[in-house]
Amino acid sequence: MSYIFEASGKTVWSPALRVGKLFVDMADSLSGSHGVPHGLSFMASDFVVLDVPVFAEFTRSLESSSVLTHQEYRALASGFVEICRTMLAESP
Repeated sequence: MSYIFEASGKTVWSPALRVGKLFVDMADSLSGSHGVPHGLSFMASDFVVLDVPVFAEFTRSLESSSVLTHQEYRALASGFVEICRTMLAESP
């Protein structure tokens, strides 16, 4: 089983269930701590739709955040941000 992340009708990522849940949990946490909506919504418990403009703004806010200059924060968030960039690159 896997999560489905879709943007404009196209699957942009399909990780294993635990990986998908971790990603969504991180998005929720980072969205809350940065005060920026992440643009993810659920069609089903394992099916996530990206609002591409909102998700892109969320990703930009993480990339430009001053907390990424903190070594441990950057180490924790860098993989998450890279996955965001990849999903945006796959988005129609």
